[in-house]
Amino acid sequence: MLWVVRQRNLWGDYGTVLISGYAKRESAEAPLRLHRAGPFLPPISFPWLNTGGNCIVISNSFRLLLESKGFAGISLRTVIKDRIIKLPWHEWSRTADEPKKYPPGGEPEGYIWDKKHDSRAADEMEDGWELLPPVVPLQIERQEDSRGFCIDKFSAHDGGVDYPKFFTNRGDEYGELIVDKTSRRWLEAVIGEWVNFCKVEWVRP
Repeated sequence: MLWVVRQRNLWGDYGTVLISGYAKRESAEAPLRLHRAGPFLPPISFPWLNTGGNCIVISNSFRLLLESKGFAGISLRTVIKDRIIKLPWHEWSRTADEPKKYPPGGEPEGYIWDKKHDSRAADEMEDGWELLPPVVPLQIERQEDSRGFCIDKFSAHDGGVDYPKFFTNRGDEYGELIVDKTSRRWLEAVIGEWVNFCKVEWVRP
């Protein structure tokens, strides 16, 4: 059984911006440049890229735990704290229905954009790494309910191969992070507060 790992649901788009923020890079091989709230960096986040799609960023402390598991084929690249905005959102109640504070103008990106980089918050922030899982092609589609809304389930066409414990189905910014049952249990124990696990159901010919 496989599971797609996605950012947890928190305060809609406001939580998405606070948890993951944004990122850009100047070329395909250039390091990610983070634009996000700080100084807290979640153990895993999925910043939205300026070119579209998402990347995966992990904190240095989670990197050490991940490396200790010995997942095959994983590589890492350094991340630059390009624009860190001081905002202690991690101290807000994450069981509340709404964020404690809304950004100026009311739009989620208002937490970050048009704000000046805070070098002190950046220095206090844990170092981050771009996570690059091994790529194993797998055609998956997110399922919808009767009203046409996306739900936390995926369908997939089995490629007839043995899938790794930890991988992505595409080698670009539109790939999904996918894990097996054993890896899911470990991730739940270590960073379960920050992710949702979406079951992958096999579609047989």
